[in-house]
Amino acid sequence: MCLFSVSQRCTPSWSFEEDVVYFSQAGIPGIGIWREKLLQVGEEKAVELLADSAVKPCYLDWTGAFTGTKGWSFRDGIEEAIRFIYLAGRMGAPLVIVHSGGRGRHTFNHSRRILREALKELVPAAEGVGVWLGLEPVHPSDPEDLTFLDTMTEALEFVTSLGSANLKLIYDLGHLGTDEKVLESVSQWVPHLALIQLADIAIADGRIVRVPLGQGFLPVAEIVRTLVREGYRGWFDLELWGPQFCDRQPFELLESAKNLFGNLLGPVGQGNPAATSDSPTPSAPSPAENCAS
Repeated sequence: MCLFSVSQRCTPSWSFEEDVVYFSQAGIPGIGIWREKLLQVGEEKAVELLADSAVKPCYLDWTGAFTGTKGWSFRDGIEEAIRFIYLAGRMGAPLVIVHSGGRGRHTFNHSRRILREALKELVPAAEGVGVWLGLEPVHPSDPEDLTFLDTMTEALEFVTSLGSANLKLIYDLGHLGTDEKVLESVSQWVPHLALIQLADIAIADGRIVRVPLGQGFLPVAEIVRTLVREGYRGWFDLELWGPQFCDRQPFELLESAKNLFGNLLGPVGQGNPAATSDSPTPSAPSPAENCAS
């Protein structure tokens, strides 16, 4: 059974506490932890709330910014990332999303060196805790300047070259769903996937915006079914954001998304995602086990 989760970015009007309670009441198995709400509630309170809830944390989003484009130094980014790794272990979250930071004034090759050096420091910590680090390519038009990685091919090169089973890929339909060539190579990167993020997209006022599943022009059903056919058995995470969601009823959004996902892949519920071909280090708990426990 493939698993369904919802990012805290989808419910901007709710607090961290409300997300945990209402996701559970709505029958949503998993929750994606967003850094803004995490920082508001505090790490200790977040751990406590999740420990008492039926909803399972699937990832922490995000940490990194090693290139300095967020105003952090390289060492600041490393220290926070290590803290997030250990926090994910305490929460039982299997994944920490890591963004390099934008290219800024660096050359592309120098940006790559910065990210590679950062990952070399972080991978041992992730292996020791039994947590995955996830690299997520982001569309170059994204205004947040999160990363210089904008294709699955670029991200896959980092994942495979460093040779760690704890370094994974994230595929976000909201960023790369319009790239028709992506699914031609899906068999190459499905074994390395830790998370699929779901969104539909539409054009509003001349801009590409995220919209609820089924309300845009992406072939979401085809993409999801292709991923499953190629062997993906992990979390599918709904990630929507933007001013268009600020006034939307969160309960309506959760119920609609749950029903649409159920129509695609069967009833929403918890199960044990099939292990990927490169499972984490034996001495640490498996991220898949953390997510399904």
